[in-house]
Amino acid sequence: QVERERLAQEASRRLTEEAALAKLSAEERAKREKEAAVDAQRLAEAAAKARQEAQAALEQEAQRAQAAKQAVAQATKEREEAAKRYEEEQAQAQKAEEEAQRMRAVAEREAQERKAKSEAEARAAEDAKLVQQRELKKAALRKRKVSLVEDAQAKLAGAQAAHEAATRSFQRIAEANPTGQQAAEAKVELDAATRAVAAAQQELVDAKHESDTLVIDDSDERAKGSIAVQVGAGWHSLYGTASSGGFSPGAQVSGHLGFWGTAPLKGLANGFELRLLARGWAAVAASPLFNVEGLISARYFVGPFGFGVAGEARFVDWTTVGQPVANAFLFGVGPTLSLTVVDDPRTRVAFNAHYVPFISSDWGRVWGDVEVSHKLFSLSVVGGRSSDGPWGTAQRAGFFVGAFIGLRHGW
Repeated sequence: QVERERLAQEASRRLTEEAALAKLSAEERAKREKEAAVDAQRLAEAAAKARQEAQAALEQEAQRAQAAKQAVAQATKEREEAAKRYEEEQAQAQKAEEEAQRMRAVAEREAQERKAKSEAEARAAEDAKLVQQRELKKAALRKRKVSLVEDAQAKLAGAQAAHEAATRSFQRIAEANPTGQQAAEAKVELDAATRAVAAAQQELVDAKHESDTLVIDDSDERAKGSIAVQVGAGWHSLYGTASSGGFSPGAQVSGHLGFWGTAPLKGLANGFELRLLARGWAAVAASPLFNVEGLISARYFVGPFGFGVAGEARFVDWTTVGQPVANAFLFGVGPTLSLTVVDDPRTRVAFNAHYVPFISSDWGRVWGDVEVSHKLFSLSVVGGRSSDGPWGTAQRAGFFVGAFIGLRHGW
C-alpha cells in the first residue's frame, strides 16, 4: 500500500511538475512566439527595407546600366564618327598627297620640258652660229680665191700698161735724140717697167698657185647639178600569148638640177630638185624588143627624203622582121619618192621609186633606180615592171632589170 501510495505520490508529483512545466512551456512559448513575432516583424520590416533598398539599388543599377548603355552607344557613335572622320581625313590626305605628287610630276615635267626646250634652243642657236661661221668661212675663202687672182691680174695689167707707156716714151725720145740724157733715163724707166711686168707675172703665177691650194670644205653642200652618160645591159622581156625580149644592151643619160637652202650643222639641206633619166635598149633575141623611155621628176626634199611627181614617156617596139609594125607609145604620171643617203658636189648615193600609172600607162607600172656616183664615176641600177599597153587591154606584161656605168660631171 505504501508503495502504491509512494508511486501514486510520485506520479502525482510528476504530473504536477509536468503541468507546471507545461504551463511554464506555454508561457515561454508564448513569450518566445511573441519575441519571434517581434523578431519576424523586424525581419519583415528589415526585409521590406532591404527589398526597397535592393529595388532602389536595382533601379539605380538599371539607371547606371542604361546610362552606361547610352554612354557605350554614344562612345560607339563617337568612335564610328571618329573612324569616319579619320577615313575621310585619310582619304583627303591621300587625295592631297596624290594631287601634290601630280603637281610635282607636272612641275618636274614642265621643268624638264623647259630645260629640254632651253637646251634645244641653245643647241639650235649654237648650231646656227656654227653654220653661220662655216658659211662665212667658205664665203671668205671663195672671195680670197677670186681676189688673189683678180688682184694679181689687175697688178699685171697695170704693170703692162706702165710698160707700154714706158716703151712708147722711150721710142719717142730715142727717135728724137738717141744719145741724149733723156734717152738714157727713158731706157732706165723701160727696164724698170719690164722688171715690174716680170714681177707681176710671177705674182700672178704665185696667186694662181695659192688659189689652187686653198681648200674649201663644201661637203655640207648638196650638188647643184650633174650630168652622166652611161652604157650597160640587162634583161627586158614581155610575156603573154607571144613572148618578146631577153638580154638587152643599151645606153642611158641622166642629169639633175638642185636648188638647195643652207645645210644644217648635220644632215642634208632642204630644197627642190629636177631630174631627168632617159635610156634606150634593145633585146638581142629572136623575138626583138626595143624600148626607149624617159622620166622627168620634180621633187621637194626634206633632208634626205624627197617626194614629188614624175612623168614618163615610153616607146615600145616589138616588130618582128617580115611582120607588120607592132609598137606603142605610152605616157604615165604619178608620185615619186627618193631617199638620198649622200649628196655633195663629188659624191651622190640615192634610191628612187616611181609609180606612173595615169594617162595611158599601165596601172601596175612601178619601177625604181639606184644612183651611185663619185667624181667622174657613175653607176645606175634599174628594175621594175614592163608592159606594152595600158591596163585592161590585150597587153603583155613583164619585167626589166639592168645596170649602167659611165662618166659623170657634177657641180
